[in-house]
Amino acid sequence: MKAYAYAPGKIIICGEHFVVYGATALAAAINRGTTAEAEPSPTTTIYSKDFGLQADLSTNSIPEKLKPLTAAITAVKEHLGEKRGVKLTIQSDLPPRSGLGSSSSSAVAAVAASALALGHRLPLDDIIKLAMVAERLVHKNPSGIDVQVSARGGLLLFTKGSQPELIKLKEKVRFVIASTGVERETGELIERVRVWRERNLSLFSSLVESVTTLSRCCAEALILGDLKRVGAILNFFHTTLSWLGISIKEIEQIVEAALSSPAALGAKLTGAGGGGSVIILCSEDGADDVVKSVSKVASETFITTLPNNGVKTWVKKS
Repeated sequence: MKAYAYAPGKIIICGEHFVVYGATALAAAINRGTTAEAEPSPTTTIYSKDFGLQADLSTNSIPEKLKPLTAAITAVKEHLGEKRGVKLTIQSDLPPRSGLGSSSSSAVAAVAASALALGHRLPLDDIIKLAMVAERLVHKNPSGIDVQVSARGGLLLFTKGSQPELIKLKEKVRFVIASTGVERETGELIERVRVWRERNLSLFSSLVESVTTLSRCCAEALILGDLKRVGAILNFFHTTLSWLGISIKEIEQIVEAALSSPAALGAKLTGAGGGGSVIILCSEDGADDVVKSVSKVASETFITTLPNNGVKTWVKKS
């Protein structure tokens, strides 16, 4: 028997970086993610099709890029009291280091599929807890928002240390996601913001409070279908994040190209910055026009419609 799991990536609509310091952020699952295939095996092996790398847990030769997943699968086996191994293969259609939650998507899918292959269908809270083992190795001090969105799906208001709030939309909302093609190290950008915060403690504290208010305003506007207000909030957040020094020329080029289209209601970088991706809120029928506007300056673009489901699992008999 082979077990499978699929977990989506994510976009942060409001609140990246500030969520680490207690602000409420708004994030959503997207229509791309990671698929994991697992089956029982005498030893535990992990193969990443994206990296072309394999880890064999019976040896000490574990590639650096696979150490987070290795730690998560080890935690799964300890949690279940399992001595059996699993053969795990993962593949993602999310660009790595793009601000779209590729690491958390991989961790959630790997945890869910491995447990199912060993005969255990884990509760969602356990999947989240075990996937965080990998995420802490990737991002050092993660808020947990990426894993929560990948596991639960939908649109979530998230505050570190609290249960996320699911936001239910009355109408579907469309975003264009445009990649800069510039990979970046999330940890370095988090450190840059930490240093800025230490030098401007009072101002940063005020920004954290403002971010919480605006994230909730943005969620309310999405529920009401007030997309112009949502777009204005996105533009404000992008300006603020640029001010913190985490935008780059390639991001600004995409934002400028996007906002040249009448169909674009707002645009901002998403995730850590320093490269990665830009999200663009579109009018109801304007996504294709926005794609045309940004295609010359983006390395890749795609359209995602919100909401999207979280992790799902299934089995196939050999």
